[in-house]
Amino acid sequence: MKGHDQPITTVRNAVATPAPRRGHEVTSTSLGITTTIDAVDMVSASDGVALVSNDPFHPSSPVWVVETSDGARTWRFLAPLPARADTAGGSEYIPTIHFVSRDVGYVLGAGQIEMTTNGGLTWRALRSTAPEGWAFGARDVVAVTRLCKSSTDAARCPAIIRAWPWGSARQYWGSPIPLFARVDPQQVAPLAVTQAGDVIVWEGLSGGGGLPGSGALVESKVGTSSWHRLADPCGIESEGDQLIALSRSSWLLSCFLGEGMNSGKSSIWRSGNAGTTWTLVNRATDSVNTRANLGTGGGVAMTIYPSQDGSILYGAMSGAIGGIEVSHDGGAHWASAWLDGQGGAPETVSPIGPRGALVAIDAGLTYVTRSSQDWAVAPPLPAGDYQGLPFCTTGTVRPTLNPVHVQGIPGYFPVVFTNLGRGRCYLNGTPIVQGIERGRVIGVPATRNVDLPARAVVLNGGGAAASVSLGIDLGQSSALGSHATCRPRKVDAIVVEFASSATFRVKLPHRGVVCAQVPSMGVGFVVKGSAATGS
Repeated sequence: MKGHDQPITTVRNAVATPAPRRGHEVTSTSLGITTTIDAVDMVSASDGVALVSNDPFHPSSPVWVVETSDGARTWRFLAPLPARADTAGGSEYIPTIHFVSRDVGYVLGAGQIEMTTNGGLTWRALRSTAPEGWAFGARDVVAVTRLCKSSTDAARCPAIIRAWPWGSARQYWGSPIPLFARVDPQQVAPLAVTQAGDVIVWEGLSGGGGLPGSGALVESKVGTSSWHRLADPCGIESEGDQLIALSRSSWLLSCFLGEGMNSGKSSIWRSGNAGTTWTLVNRATDSVNTRANLGTGGGVAMTIYPSQDGSILYGAMSGAIGGIEVSHDGGAHWASAWLDGQGGAPETVSPIGPRGALVAIDAGLTYVTRSSQDWAVAPPLPAGDYQGLPFCTTGTVRPTLNPVHVQGIPGYFPVVFTNLGRGRCYLNGTPIVQGIERGRVIGVPATRNVDLPARAVVLNGGGAAASVSLGIDLGQSSALGSHATCRPRKVDAIVVEFASSATFRVKLPHRGVVCAQVPSMGVGFVVKGSAATGS
């Protein structure tokens, strides 16, 4: 059509946006066009909190606490975090948060722990200087503090553990942690507070190469100063211990010894007598699975999150493999959840309901399941105005798929958005794309290119265009791999969702094929014109 590639303005996140207010809904431009929900923590199937910023690594605006009451479908602003909670050494970052109830929550910032008792409106610091880590029990929170004069004296640096009741800044217990013979305690970190009131601490040399004496498990009853060593079945695999107390006496111990690139030796052990004896559940290395299948990539670093009823284990895998693993038999066997194909560890895993979980992929999408079987994509943030311009919608913008390959990228085709109206509007980011079969959305979303900074592409009225590149199999299912793994489905259209208020349906020139079980499509970010170079 004439005017298909008229000049378009491409703008970055350069203009200041109005400051948000308490109660306002979070939109895609509330803090600029890179507004992102981070660090989600659900306290029930519907209620939860999160942090929002314009950059999860170096935000240039305040980091806000936001809340949801509809299962992460919509979010509303509460209050900004205190600056001391999200600043470390002059560089800002998104800290770790944990809410034990709708009102009581904690943030582990730079050098101290902040606590709120009113859902995030106000915060106060606990008396814990430079905590090495924290752990939460049924009614209390503990943190380990070390006061080392220099990095070279860490092997003899005193470690102190402190405990506070939930919602109180008054410490009710503190105890020095003994340094055990023949252990190099370069790090000391709390692993768990059990239902019986025992605190489990790991001390040792992280990255110690698996040498004898790399680490030890130690235990004390909260309120006492009597410490003793626990049997440690991990042995030399003690670099990344994680202890999960499923009940008073039933514990899981997950161990990892890194050997480079987040690969190495992994094992899971179970105890039915509170750590007195252990039974091997699963073991794997980076070269061969020696028992069962701990992660699809062999021995990898994986953090385990049990469901609220303990019947399902969700494993967040680190490194280039990334992804979510699920176990229904206490860690003996695992299956991949196959979400959006993004590499790297999930940013947030939060159990919701008795058996469900919310998983937020770093710089990707957020997924919700109620039983680990069916995963749904949480809606993206609603589109906000940008420099006074509305987000493009189906009312004036027509999407089409050009069946000619993107130049130099076989299998990728331009999806072109043409502004047929008179007014200006904008598009930005990487959309969510799924197939449509007989009017129903099927399959997992396309793998999204989110590696480059977001830009707003402004479409002038009268035929200006923008585009994204879409990788899709237009009829050759043999290219999609295993039939059993893929479960191919024929689709006649795709749905392209930029925001909850900006969703386009695009008819395909002829039927395509997508996998229903694993990611099989890929989609790029919005660029000006119809050439779709942002793959």
